[in-house]
Amino acid sequence: MPADKGIHAREAITEAARRLFYQKGYGATSYADIAEVTGYGKGNIHYYFKSKNDILNAVTEARLADYRKMLAEWEQDCTTPLSCLQRFVDMFTSSAPELALYGCPMGTINSELGKESPELQQDTRRMFDLFLQWLTRQFGRMMDTGRARESAEQLMVMLQGASLLAHAQRDSEVVSRQAQVVLGWLSGVHNG
Repeated sequence: MPADKGIHAREAITEAARRLFYQKGYGATSYADIAEVTGYGKGNIHYYFKSKNDILNAVTEARLADYRKMLAEWEQDCTTPLSCLQRFVDMFTSSAPELALYGCPMGTINSELGKESPELQQDTRRMFDLFLQWLTRQFGRMMDTGRARESAEQLMVMLQGASLLAHAQRDSEVVSRQAQVVLGWLSGVHNG
């Protein structure tokens, strides 16, 4: 099999699994589901990924790569740490319809795996770790290091809570309303 075809197949399988894990959940997604979305047979999927855990690892790595790229672009574009933090909030508001339907992609997979497969959650938790480190750096440009970590955690808690409530109520406006609260809080932190 040509290398390009193999790369394309792995990427297609990973992308399909990424959507299915988000929309249906990791536990509820089967090889048959992935095969239906991709058009590849289950045997072909097994050829590229020996286990569902291998697919989860590929999905996690793809998300991490996307997040790293996005955060690096934000740092290039943002003129102040506050504008970077506002960009983070904007990410949630622009995703409000999906958050209302499925919850946060990072939050839902971590919650599910934390209950059913804590050993797998160790890997997916790296997505949260990446954002917390980045947020801590941004806050660290505005305040002392100890408060920076606490503020990063607080921001994540506020937005994850908004995402969870929006999903529970199937109401994307929850995210929009809470984003305004968060932006007000950020302005106070910045000026305080």
